[in-house]
Amino acid sequence: MNVWDKIAIGYGVIALLTFVLVVVPSLLHTKHVQDATTVSCPHHFSETARQKMKDYYSTILNDLGSWRKRAAFYKRFHNYCVCWPLFSSWLIPFVGGLAGTEAKWLIVVASGHAALALSFYTVFKIGDNMRAFRFGEPEFNDLNRQLVHQPNTLGKTEKAQLKAYIEAAEDIRKKVRAAEAIGLSYVVNDDNRHA
Repeated sequence: MNVWDKIAIGYGVIALLTFVLVVVPSLLHTKHVQDATTVSCPHHFSETARQKMKDYYSTILNDLGSWRKRAAFYKRFHNYCVCWPLFSSWLIPFVGGLAGTEAKWLIVVASGHAALALSFYTVFKIGDNMRAFRFGEPEFNDLNRQLVHQPNTLGKTEKAQLKAYIEAAEDIRKKVRAAEAIGLSYVVNDDNRHA
């Protein structure tokens, strides 16, 4: 076993360890940063409407936590799938020119790993899913800000505003789910909600 074979083994071990660092955090349970008591209710809402809004917000907390966790996972996976092929694309010609056929296994391992990472990126729609899950939480936060600071854009009465808020929030949930299933191109802003 020559030095290049040992480097190939080292490359494989480091690639595997970094892959584990990408996957393991997604398997761990994370606590939600927010709870239903942190939601900002409009000051003009009655106590009943505020409670309905908090109740609804508590039902969407799991989705928000899931979106945050999955966005973080897809971001880590995105970085893995982009950085390793970039490194390998620099390493392969350099090692091939420096060591020739002696580094055959390092070249095979590095190019195979780069191809595998790029195929994961494509097949699992890593970039699209990362953007889709990152889309959901800011959209929902924008909707909350709109309800607090510009409630009349959602309706004239408290009841209409609350109904429009819940409908818009459900629309965001559906768009994130659809973006995950069929791609980010499905996710479009609803111009009526931002009018």
